[in-house]
Amino acid sequence: SAPPIRLKENSIWGPLCDATYAYILPFVLSAYTFAQLWTPEPESYTPIVIMGIALALAGLRNIILHQINDVFFDIHSNTQTFIQKLGPKRTDRLLQLTLTLEILCYSGFLMLAGQSYPLFYILLTAFLGQTIWDWHKRSRAFPKHTLIFQPSSTLPNAYYQIWQPLFFLVILCSNNSEWLWILAFHGLLLVPLSTYERLLSVFQKWLLMPIKGLLSLVVNYSIWLIFLLIGVDLRKNNQSALDYLRSKFRS
Repeated sequence: SAPPIRLKENSIWGPLCDATYAYILPFVLSAYTFAQLWTPEPESYTPIVIMGIALALAGLRNIILHQINDVFFDIHSNTQTFIQKLGPKRTDRLLQLTLTLEILCYSGFLMLAGQSYPLFYILLTAFLGQTIWDWHKRSRAFPKHTLIFQPSSTLPNAYYQIWQPLFFLVILCSNNSEWLWILAFHGLLLVPLSTYERLLSVFQKWLLMPIKGLLSLVVNYSIWLIFLLIGVDLRKNNQSALDYLRSKFRS
């Protein structure tokens, strides 16, 4: 953004530069670092390259969204960015294309990674399931041709930033227990509190509530059978066990 080059005002080079230093360079450095720990087989380069393409697309998508969020500030400061030159309709089409290619590349990476580490098939299923559900859900609230303001446009970020690192660490822990302290460190400091809150909400809704309902059914049915054995039909009398016992004590 700084003069005299100021790539932010130089068409597509601004978004490409941002995508490179924010996503591609960290990925290349990480891949190079871990490549020193083992001798990669030739076929292992394919998922790495596909993941690199997905991250490049993610960087482009995120800088486009960032420029959209800043569009009024940029106009006020007389800064003409890439998305202003492109216009709303073409920006939305580019965003749709970028996100679609990104989802395809990331799904391909997870599929290839799952061949070596089946745990990634769980991540792939969750990613595709959430993607399909989110687009179906949001299509009712937003115009189908408009993606700019839909939450779907940022869906993959959570998988890159939270879930995929956790899956990698779990796999490393399964091979070497010394990685456990790094997993704990990562979970405490690098996973947002909101993620744990959402997990707790999902646990309560999809696991805890059905279990509570089942236990309630078993307990209530057992009480009804016990009272039925002594000749009292609580359902027929439209009474709870507590109400029946209270009436007996009062009499």
